[in-house]
Amino acid sequence: RTGIDFSEDPPEPFDYYLDRVLKRHVVNTFKDGLRPGINLLSKGADNIDDAIAVVEAAVFAAKAARSARDRDVVNAFDAKVATSVIADYEAVRDLGGAIDGVPWPWQLYNDVTRGIHKDELWFMLASKKTGKSWATIICALHAWKTMKKPVLLVTEEMTIPKIMRRLHAIQFKLPYGKFVSGQLAKPDEDAWKRELAVVVTDKDTPDFIIAARQRVRTIADIIDLTRKYGPVAAVYIDAAYLMDTVQTLARSASTHDRFAGLARDLFDFPKQRGIPILATWQFNRQVRESDVTDGDLSKFVGFAYEVVQNADGVVGIFKPPREPKRR
Repeated sequence: RTGIDFSEDPPEPFDYYLDRVLKRHVVNTFKDGLRPGINLLSKGADNIDDAIAVVEAAVFAAKAARSARDRDVVNAFDAKVATSVIADYEAVRDLGGAIDGVPWPWQLYNDVTRGIHKDELWFMLASKKTGKSWATIICALHAWKTMKKPVLLVTEEMTIPKIMRRLHAIQFKLPYGKFVSGQLAKPDEDAWKRELAVVVTDKDTPDFIIAARQRVRTIADIIDLTRKYGPVAAVYIDAAYLMDTVQTLARSASTHDRFAGLARDLFDFPKQRGIPILATWQFNRQVRESDVTDGDLSKFVGFAYEVVQNADGVVGIFKPPREPKRR
């Protein structure tokens, strides 16, 4: 299974063989990732964009495999490792309880987590039509305003115009129904245009990048955008379950394998890039807050349990309970 023959009494230490197995795993991961891209190219030049996306995702997967061993194994009392623990503690101590990650728009979450940190993957779980897109925009906009740094918002479900309308309604405190129907009161319309002009002309306004599904299909596309637009404070992905992986972009795969691979891709990105991800995922059915009796959301996760396993944190979004009708 490893492609390596072991003698009864090998002269080399076990780590030697483990290193060979890991290197072979990296090579096989890279080959498996490149193969679909080569197949796409063989079908004609029209597939060049998809082929490039596959190759970029293959590079990401190979790097993740290569770095896994060193990242996940340390000597606890090595001087360098121990010093890093002291440095982490002193950094938190000096903050005096302040947030040292990307802030949430809700104080309770900030009190518990101190924000979303640069190597973390968080999921917001919700049923259909429960406000996943609204919550994603609110979180991204809050980080953009408070940190005064660029953010990337990926919308896998909604179009960019729909996201833009919601973004403007939140940022400029517009009544959404009247805004989308073109029925703003004249004073509200004038105030919106004035405030928008200030933001647009301010040279210090950080980028707020929005990318649609047509541009972002795999984690490699997100890497490409963060390179193009420079370092961002965080990546926000609405409906992450609609993304693909390098293994499933050019061939069919089971639903479970697709989403398990996607969860691993999303997990590896913050660890490699130092950029946190907050993504939304869908419950497998309509879930009320009263259904979660033990605090375990994993049983309600749609498509793949690995989503929760790979996350650093999970948040549930629920509709408020309906009040009983009075007769």
